[in-house]
Amino acid sequence: RGVLLSCLPTYTVYYTLPFDKNIRLERDYDAFASFQVFEHLGDPLSTFQLLYNVCRENAYGIINGPNGLQVFFAQVLYQQVILQHINYYTPMSLYTLAQRADFIVEELKSDDAEIEMNLYCRKPGASVSMNERRAQERSV
Repeated sequence: RGVLLSCLPTYTVYYTLPFDKNIRLERDYDAFASFQVFEHLGDPLSTFQLLYNVCRENAYGIINGPNGLQVFFAQVLYQQVILQHINYYTPMSLYTLAQRADFIVEELKSDDAEIEMNLYCRKPGASVSMNERRAQERSV
């Protein structure tokens, strides 16, 4: 069990991004969090797919990043345009990216100013009651 975290500028707590597509981790993760990372990736779908592969069933994830829709169109916040950002996502494009990697999107929220957004997703898995989950955890 564990949590995989990534953030800039160090990229990740455990492994360096971009991930090797053939990476084999010693365990499956229960959750992952990525803050201000995906806009810097040249191949974000591959990273989403790797996150999917290293997570166990029903693992949760959060992806945080700038809301490109607000930056470019709604509020014209050109001061938020950062040269190191390879991609900007709208809520729909981030949602679609997560779905293409087979995650279930649980929620997509923006901050009050709608400059940043958080996508909450889950790797699908069999529905398990809390008692069944406890029994599984004890047997490991």
